[in-house]
Amino acid sequence: MTEDSAPASAPLSLAAQMMISLAALALLSTLVVGLPAIWLVRNQLESQARAQLQQGMQASQALYAVQLKELAGLATLTAERPSLAALLRQAQNAPRSADDDLLTYLDTLRDGADLDLIAVCDEASAPLAQVDDAAGAAQLPPLCTLAAGATVLVTQPSGVLPQVWLVAAQPLASGADAVAGMVVTARWLDLAHTQEMRSQTGLEHTLLVGDLPVVSSLVEDAEASLSGNTSGQPGRSRISWHGQPFYTDRFTLATQHDGTTTTVEGALDVTRLVAAEQRLLRLLLASMALATVLGLGLAVALARRISSPLADLARAAAAMRSGNLSSPIAFDASVREVALLGESLEVTRADLQRSLAELRQEKALTDHFLANVSHEFRTPLTAVAASVELLIDQAAELSPAELQELLTTLHLGVLNLHKLVDNLLESANIEAGRFRARPRPANLGEIIANAAATMQPLLDRHGQRLVVELPAAIPVVMADPRRIVQVLVNLLSNASNAQRGLAASQITISALLEADGQTVRVLVADQGPGIPLEQRAALLQGRRFAGTGSDAPGGFGLGLSVVKAIVEGHGGRWGIDDRAGGGAVAWFTLPRAVSQGLEIPGQQHQGPSGPGGT
Repeated sequence: MTEDSAPASAPLSLAAQMMISLAALALLSTLVVGLPAIWLVRNQLESQARAQLQQGMQASQALYAVQLKELAGLATLTAERPSLAALLRQAQNAPRSADDDLLTYLDTLRDGADLDLIAVCDEASAPLAQVDDAAGAAQLPPLCTLAAGATVLVTQPSGVLPQVWLVAAQPLASGADAVAGMVVTARWLDLAHTQEMRSQTGLEHTLLVGDLPVVSSLVEDAEASLSGNTSGQPGRSRISWHGQPFYTDRFTLATQHDGTTTTVEGALDVTRLVAAEQRLLRLLLASMALATVLGLGLAVALARRISSPLADLARAAAAMRSGNLSSPIAFDASVREVALLGESLEVTRADLQRSLAELRQEKALTDHFLANVSHEFRTPLTAVAASVELLIDQAAELSPAELQELLTTLHLGVLNLHKLVDNLLESANIEAGRFRARPRPANLGEIIANAAATMQPLLDRHGQRLVVELPAAIPVVMADPRRIVQVLVNLLSNASNAQRGLAASQITISALLEADGQTVRVLVADQGPGIPLEQRAALLQGRRFAGTGSDAPGGFGLGLSVVKAIVEGHGGRWGIDDRAGGGAVAWFTLPRAVSQGLEIPGQQHQGPSGPGGT
């Protein structure tokens, strides 16, 4: 046998492939995973620490910006205080008596705003008053010459460390009686400030002027401690202070006119991080060794556990393919993936079974619908054709009464065809999602009158009386008049069909205001045989036919889906109840147009004892 004609080798089973793969993976993990995993863990931990440091530095920059903005806002609020302006005017008129009051007032403001200094200057940039509680305030340069706005000042007195201040200046409020000048507010960035920054950012906080540390949250004497106990490069690096590892980073807070920079250095203590790194590495090495041993042992058991239920599912899928959709699919739910696959197959089987049942039902309903539509069209078309043929052949021989009879028959046939076409068109619009109702304030009495006028010839033809009972004041409703007339015509036609052949039968249209005062209920009652309870659910869902053949309730057909869509498009409800004494009552609701406050005088009119009363 040649190589080309040799049969293809059978694929390995899932169990064999899993055992070979897991065994190879366990062996390779011992050689390959170890060193890269150690490097990845260390790199990840360091990246997390760097990210935490960067977030802390970003938070620090944002806090300094907020502090400068807050300081400028405090200066503006102080400068605009009417009470400050009044004290300054008193100080101009009576300097000696008002100075103490001004200083007391400024000191109260300073304490309330948590400031270290408030100063007031006149329009000649000379100080009028100043209050402070910072030891270094005397080292500040003249503040009255500052430009309006917030800035960072650095004092460099001889013999001591420089001091860093946040300062804001704002001109006094202007006006007819205002005193010209400026208000200066300041905060000293001292040890308490760096400790507060540490509590807010999670980083040790150090301020440097040039490369000289002037204050730090690590120690009280920044210059004496930091300069002699750190190792590593300044800036973004890893340093050691008193044997503790830190990651550090810097950003420039301000640059003075002489080029001296004020720098903020943040330091993240990574002692716990280094210890955690060592513990994780030891745990990783131990886990790798244990996984190598256990992997080989679990490979066989896991492969068998998965492959067996998969084989069962494959047999169930083959049964579905052969057409067996009635038997539920049994599967092992102990393995999540297998359970998900089994659930998906079971859902698919149930959906297919339900879809087939619905298709069969829809086919039966469609066949019945087409048959009934054909019948509904055939009856008026036959009557119209017969009347037209009789007119063509014998028009000259017919008496006026016979002509009137033929014309009435033609009119009724056209009305029936018009109603059927309207319902078919509305049904198509509903199915296509193009149906729209446009409610507006409408006269319910006029709507009922239009529907009654449309149906009166048909009722007269069948000897049926129409009675309209409306309240004394007919509430205005929110309705699309053309649509609601169509609803009433359909319900009247159904009622007429339901009691056709009954002697002295009557149809009643009535309306009443429901208990909530916001809804009007319109009722159409007939004296037919009524509708069985078991068939009402299908009718209320808008099904065109509740059943097939002789079990369909008389008179209820194509228009019900149109009725349902129109009423629900108006935000209303509809239903079918039993009529006392026999028959059915079809009703629907419409919202009352309360906002217009309109009511129309009503009527209660009953036709004569003979047919056709309205």
